[in-house]
This record gives sequence, C-alpha cells and structure tokens, in this order.
Amino acid sequence: MVSLCEKILCTGCEACVNKCSHEAISMQPDDEGFLYPDISYSKCTECGACQKSCPVLNPIDFNSNEQHVYAAWAKNLNIRKRGSSGGIFSVLAKEILSRDGYVVGAAFDESFVLNHRIISSVDELSPLQGSKYVQSQIGFIYRRVKEKIKQGKAVLFVGTSCQVAGLRRFLGKMDQSSLYICDLVCHGVPSPLLFEKYVKYLKGKYPNMVSLQFRDLHNWGVKMNILLDEKDRLKNVVLHGKDTYYVYGFYQRLLQRECCYSCIYAKTPRIGDITLADFWGIGKTTPFKHKTTNGISCISINTKQGYDLMQSVKDDVEMELRSIEEAIEGGNENLYRPSSMPSARKTFYKDAFTLDIDTLIKKYNIKLYQKKTVLQKISNKLKRILR
Repeated sequence: MVSLCEKILCTGCEACVNKCSHEAISMQPDDEGFLYPDISYSKCTECGACQKSCPVLNPIDFNSNEQHVYAAWAKNLNIRKRGSSGGIFSVLAKEILSRDGYVVGAAFDESFVLNHRIISSVDELSPLQGSKYVQSQIGFIYRRVKEKIKQGKAVLFVGTSCQVAGLRRFLGKMDQSSLYICDLVCHGVPSPLLFEKYVKYLKGKYPNMVSLQFRDLHNWGVKMNILLDEKDRLKNVVLHGKDTYYVYGFYQRLLQRECCYSCIYAKTPRIGDITLADFWGIGKTTPFKHKTTNGISCISINTKQGYDLMQSVKDDVEMELRSIEEAIEGGNENLYRPSSMPSARKTFYKDAFTLDIDTLIKKYNIKLYQKKTVLQKISNKLKRILR
C-alpha cells in the first residue's frame, strides 16, 4: 500500500496531488486546520508517482553556486511602495510579463482564502504583491506551470521554499530553462483555518472590510491595515490592540505548521534562483547611505538563471552588495535556521479554536500592536526624516 511522508514532516506542498494522474489524492484539514494529503485507495493504482514527487521522501539538491547578497529596491517609487519592501518582485514580474510570459504567486480571493494563481498581464499583478501570513493553497498550479514551460513560455514562480521544492520535484528532469524561481525567506506558515477564524472576527467588527494588508502602507515596517468600503471611497484603518492578535501570535512563533520548526530549507545555500526578503536592520553594523523609509529588499542571487534575470532588470533597480551575515543579524535568521518552537505551541491551536480572543491573548501573553501617542508619532516622523 502506498504511503507518503510522516505527517510531522509534511509541508503541504501538494506535489503529490499534482502528480497523481488518477486524482486519488486530495488535501484535507487536520484538527489545527493545516492541509495534508489524503489517499483514496479505491482510486489508487499504487504506481508510486506520488512518492517520487515528494520532496521530503526525495530531497531536492540545493544550489551549489556562491551566493551574492544585495540590498535592492525599485527605482520607480510607486512600484517600490506597492511591495512589502523594495518592490523587487514587481520588477521581476513585469519583466517576465513583458516577454509574453506568466507569473505565479499567492493572492487572496474575495473570501480571503489564499491561493496560488497564474497571471499573464500587469493588470492582474496587484493581488500578488505584498506579504501574506498564512499558508497558500497550491491547487493544481504546478500542472499549469508545466504546461506553460512545455509551450516554451517564460514563467516566474514565487513561493515558500517548500513550495519551490514541491514544484521542482513535480517537474523532475524536464527542461526548466524558461522557469525562474524566487523563494521567500519564510518564518513558517499559519493554518488557513485559524486565519479564516481571524477574518471572521474582523468582518464581524468591520462588516465592510474589503482588503487586508500585513504591512504599513506608508512606511516600511510591520503594521496591520484594512480597507473599508465607505460607498463613495475606500477608508484605510490601522489595526491595533486585540485586532492584531493573529499577526503578533505569528511573530511569537505560536501559529506555525509543525514541520516549520524543523524546516530543512531554512539555511544556505538556497533552493530558488533568487531569494527574496526584507533587509531588516540594514545599516546597523555596516554604513548604508540610502534612505530606507520606502523599503529595502534583501536579495540573494543563487544561480546563473537568477543572475541572468537580475541583469535583465538592472536599469530598473538599485543594488548594493552586502554580506549575508548582515542580512541574518538584521532579522533574517531563517536564512540559516528554522524558527524555534515555543513550549506554548503544543496547546495553542486547541485553545485558539475554543477560547475567546481576550482569554487567548492573556493566556499566551501575546504582545499586541498599541496605538501610538502623539509624542511617539512626532518622534517617529523625525526619525524617518533623518534616515
């Protein structure tokens, strides 16, 4: 009887689902709301294709090339502001789309469910921009990528390292010369079901919520924002207090999938052609003469494929060579190790679905984002001016 990897090791990459030509595997939620593959043995022919496509059972070779780490940002200020940090993903995406290619990334649907989708025009790009702190559902997107590569189309795929591994293992030995892959420096992924509960809470308090952002819309940093449909206009609301319990629970490493705490991809060398992250802490140890208000991307160029893609957009970006040590020390520890599991994680999910939010926050001592005083706002503004 065919069996897949142990549950504790499964990343939910969905490579097995995409590989099974008999549609014998589906993704089903466990008690915490994380999706895991479930085999329908009445449909299974025991061909073993699912096992061969599993990057846990058959680990992917990591890139052996020397890494080059840069601080980078889009020259176009509007592009830079729309991204999570320096807008590099958007620049790369527009380059691939200009080649009549396709871009694959994660986007929320109208119900705030996060799925990977494939786009073919700049008009479709906006939902793929920005950070999303929940595990995206892959669906059959690997099959779509394979189809486009077979047609000779350029494809840019962006996802977590485990999703990248799933794609690479699914594609196997086929020619991937038209495929460009960006892996994200990932702190781990929360449960879609827990995120659904959080959205339900927000919708109950803000019934006209139409958009959710995990980052500051005006200055580089972490700040939860929602957009409300006020009939004649969209109103931006910065969340604070218990409205931020989800994201700050994530920062305290309470929400991550179990395998994330032993992630085999949280290291160097990396698995993608280019690695993307925020360049947190830049300038603290080594002088950095540029303003950081609008965000700075940390990029690691890992392969010739990645180098060639960055060369093709060199006129649209500013880049400065930095050290990987600076990137790690500034706040990207997941470049060399996975997030550690707090002891409270063992009981958190059970409580998250049974306790009221106030009790949950108190029991797990979740540090919330607090609204700043007028003096704090003035002080922060002066700091930004002096950067």
